[in-house]
Amino acid sequence: MYNAGGWYDIFLQGNIDSYSWLQHQGKRKARGNQKLFMGPFGHGDLSGDLEYPTDLKERRQREELRWFNYWLKGEKNGIMDDPAVTYYMMAGARKGAFSPKNEWRTAADWPPPHTPTPLYLQEEQGLAWQPPASPDAATTYIFDPKSPVPTFGGNNLTIKKGPMDQRAVGERDDYFRFNTEPLTEDVVIAGPVTMDLWVATDRPDTDFMVKLVDVYPDGYEAIVLDNPLRARFRNGQNPEDVAMMPRDTPVKLSIDLWSTALTFEAGHRIGVHITSSNYPRFDVNPNTGVPTMNPGSARNTVFHNQGHPSALLLPLAAEPAAGKN
Repeated sequence: MYNAGGWYDIFLQGNIDSYSWLQHQGKRKARGNQKLFMGPFGHGDLSGDLEYPTDLKERRQREELRWFNYWLKGEKNGIMDDPAVTYYMMAGARKGAFSPKNEWRTAADWPPPHTPTPLYLQEEQGLAWQPPASPDAATTYIFDPKSPVPTFGGNNLTIKKGPMDQRAVGERDDYFRFNTEPLTEDVVIAGPVTMDLWVATDRPDTDFMVKLVDVYPDGYEAIVLDNPLRARFRNGQNPEDVAMMPRDTPVKLSIDLWSTALTFEAGHRIGVHITSSNYPRFDVNPNTGVPTMNPGSARNTVFHNQGHPSALLLPLAAEPAAGKN
């Protein structure tokens, strides 16, 4: 199979998982014969102020035709000699200020060689490579499901999608922006991104939403990835795995943000935004643990201290890890 997907497509992780399973666990003729092609696409046109080259779709189509010509017509065009994975390394891409660090790369497999590296939430909404020093730092807020955070971009299907500016969310009492200092050198990531988040709530169930954001020097907050975890499904979604939250007790959540390939360029900031809703991209949790017409507010807490070090796990690329194409 030729698996083609986009970094802003709603089927992003499905494309990657399909490739990985067939490449490594498929039947004899499937194993080792898969291709993965990942570009800065959405499921439709991207919205926001970032812009990528106009020939992206043409390049994808050329590679797809090489694939079909090889397998259906027997054309010896060398496609099976190429690396299994072709992916687009995104970088700064404001309209009119496109960075040369945007480039196609290849790899023998997905993910490319990388090191999962924690980036820790800090006091005063900071983000740093070292664990938090505070013994008791935490952020508490009230999540009212009747007033959810609105969606601006991301991996959507029928609504606006792509790297839209999260400043549109505005300043809210239930929305928190954790940022690094301006980077002194590039931070290059390629692979899966996860968030280990220590939380507590006074309700039997609630949601915790995490966004990975590329903050440009002028303040533009380009969403890169976002995903929630419904707390009662923290151990899995099978009936026997469902567990309500212990009241006001710290619990560690592991939130899968899916995968990406991006260079956070020097001068940018890495941002992690945390809240409990993102509507209509995700259904709003009534905080009750059961379907209800009577949702209730939750007092939610995110911990970022010595005993509960919440951290974003970034796949730092092993440079030069992948070929450039």
